[in-house]
Amino acid sequence: MSTPFLPSLRPIHYASIGALFLFVALSLAGAGGAMVRDTDPLWHIAAGDWIWQHHAIPQHDPWSFTAGEYRWLDISWAWDAWFSFLYAQGGWQEAASVNALIIGLTVALIYAACLARSGGMGASLIATLGAVTLLSLHLRPLQITDLMTALWLLILGGVSRGQCRAAWLTALPVSMMIWVNMHGGFVVGPILLAAFFLQALWDRRYRLAMHLCLCGLATLAALLCNPYGWQIFEATWRPLTTVANRFINEWQPLTLSPHVLLLHLYAVLFLILTPRRLLPVAAAERWLAYFWLLMGVISIRHMYIFAIVSAPVFACFLQARLGRFAWPAHAVAIRKTLLRYYDRPLIAIMTGLLSVALCVWLPSASPRLYGQQPVEIPELHAETAFIRAHYPQSCLLTHFNLGGIILYETRGAIPVFIDPRTETAYPPAVLKDYWRFLKAQPGWEDIFARYRLDGVLLPNDDEDVLLDRFRGHAGWTEAFRGPHATLFLRSAP
Repeated sequence: MSTPFLPSLRPIHYASIGALFLFVALSLAGAGGAMVRDTDPLWHIAAGDWIWQHHAIPQHDPWSFTAGEYRWLDISWAWDAWFSFLYAQGGWQEAASVNALIIGLTVALIYAACLARSGGMGASLIATLGAVTLLSLHLRPLQITDLMTALWLLILGGVSRGQCRAAWLTALPVSMMIWVNMHGGFVVGPILLAAFFLQALWDRRYRLAMHLCLCGLATLAALLCNPYGWQIFEATWRPLTTVANRFINEWQPLTLSPHVLLLHLYAVLFLILTPRRLLPVAAAERWLAYFWLLMGVISIRHMYIFAIVSAPVFACFLQARLGRFAWPAHAVAIRKTLLRYYDRPLIAIMTGLLSVALCVWLPSASPRLYGQQPVEIPELHAETAFIRAHYPQSCLLTHFNLGGIILYETRGAIPVFIDPRTETAYPPAVLKDYWRFLKAQPGWEDIFARYRLDGVLLPNDDEDVLLDRFRGHAGWTEAFRGPHATLFLRSAP
């Protein structure tokens, strides 16, 4: 069967892509609020609510007392508005069901790229499952970057190998207009495009290089379709270079921690099992994987991109090995049966229609189907109620992990010192002062006089061992201990 896109794939391949999407999306939709495992979704909802209420994008932070006139570059403003709308319609379950659809589509696209590269369903499925173990399930705009990376890799790989027409490159600048307004990870797109462009020049495929060059120019124009113009690059650079990355776990370098054992295993297997001499893989595909692996060693956050770009190369290796394997007779019979009964255009069309129907039906049906799952983010109702009742005018140093919760619950009634938006919303000096306080560096006590602070609000889990610094010490009084946080106030001199 000839298809408009990737004609090398058979109907059973397209059917398996749709089936994988349906399985992943339905499975993850049942997780509901359990996908919310950090406080970032809270400030995204608050920002989206602000956008809907004011019909504008915030220029300065409205919830803190430290940001001042520093310009807030909300590079995820479109996600915030969309996410806020979803949350208002159906709570955490509705938002999580849409997140499940995005992840399901990402996994399906990774699998499609593996199929187009290797041609083997078994090898592609194994490579995809290996990559999926490294992906994040968090309800965040980074899911858009994962989705777009998989889409761009599929299209660029297909066009570069002559598996689909160059006209499909027009989808890239169109998708960039969405990507650039959703998440700062849009910079991955031009990197992918540049790699395939250089590969085309190296292979002296000048016609392809011209198409990729024109696509790059159109992509550059699409990048400017955002509220900040050229400043969008500054907005993206800020989170990459901020001092806050020193105390955000996902921005830390790769370590030998057992929590990332699967990541280490996948990376080692990739390096060992995919030597250049054994695979007919383009240099661009291999070096993209190596580049993002290096970036992932520098910062764990980049391992998500490594997982996506490495999967097709891994699938190529697996297919070469599986092709030499002597399969049992019953396995060969099963394969022939599948090809005889399921390698049909009607099956592929039906799975495609089911996938579209799922995207339309699941967000509205998910809350009724699964029920509201518990959200793992702690609530600070008792703590914020006490502060508002007894110390409404107080100026508090709020812990980084509490800032997003407080601004979500109080919307500025209790101004925060800092929250996970880091340098996109806060001046570098504020973040440096907080780092000095967090690590008890010389002069950290000066922060209280500089910002005229009345006290501190610290989490009870005390991962940073901060509570002992104030409990029982002269000049400090434990004013309130709530379920999740403790309030310390400075004693009058």
